[in-house]
Amino acid sequence: MKKVLSIALVSIVLCGCAVSQAAKKRGVELAEVMNCNTRTCFLSLRDSTILLSQKGADGSMSETYKILLEQGSAGRAVVHGLLDIATLGVWELAGTPIEGSMNKDEFAIVTANYDKNNNLITAKIGDRAVPNGVNASSPAAPASPDSEAKK
Repeated sequence: MKKVLSIALVSIVLCGCAVSQAAKKRGVELAEVMNCNTRTCFLSLRDSTILLSQKGADGSMSETYKILLEQGSAGRAVVHGLLDIATLGVWELAGTPIEGSMNKDEFAIVTANYDKNNNLITAKIGDRAVPNGVNASSPAAPASPDSEAKK
């Protein structure tokens, strides 16, 4: 009986590492990023930072944002919890490293161009245009400084 009680106690102590890692919510969904059509929206996204902000001579502005994409899953946390209970905590030996490798930070890099009135003209996520209705369109890719130097 003592052995069963000690196993149950150890499993309760071990239980939770993979569960808490899987349940930890951070970042925003890509769809939320794609719905932004104002500067305020991009700035208000949770876990976003401005990497670069450039003002043009005509009053236009270009900003590049680094936005953490959503992590964490309630479903995965529930499955880890059930596996912890079913295996009396042994699952933590596999679940914790699995969750540790799954929770790598993934970012979206967004480049947004605004006119002099701070209205969004174009926005791109990486190399994809953000479909924000009539305000956003797919901008032409700017030439890199290396390709300009070769000319």
